Amino acid sequence: MEDKNLYHLIVNPYIVNRKQPKKYEEKTLDNSLISLLKKMYPKYKFETDDYKIILKKIDNIIYDLYIKNLTNNIINNIIQNTLDEL
Repeated sequence: MEDKNLYHLIVNPYIVNRKQPKKYEEKTLDNSLISLLKKMYPKYKFETDDYKIILKKIDNIIYDLYIKNLTNNIINNIIQNTLDEL
């Protein structure tokens, strides 16, 4: 009867399949985003310090898109209301 635990017990009877405990890392939104970015772009290497720069650029892009969409909606509403009046 082949059993990996049996062989291990014969060699070291006090420790069975002891695994190293994983290093505990606090789950935060920032850590999750860093992990996600690293998974999305595995060919690029960046440090956690770069994360602030990346977030700043993303924030600027989102703000610009928000302003653009807001102005487009306002203009479209004005045009639609003007056409409805005619």
